[in-house]
Amino acid sequence: MDFRILRKTVIPHTQRQLAYVARSAVHGAVVWRTGQLGAQASLAHRLVWRTG
Repeated sequence: MDFRILRKTVIPHTQRQLAYVARSAVHGAVVWRTGQLGAQASLAHRLVWRTG
């Protein structure tokens, strides 16, 4: 097994995949947070609209 070939091909690919996974996780967290805040805001808006 030639480790130089392994190092040239596998490691950059792995780093790219890790970066992609990290970006996806961050994006998912942001979308989830935004969704939570949006749900709370719409709920508050509905309550105000109903009571107002």
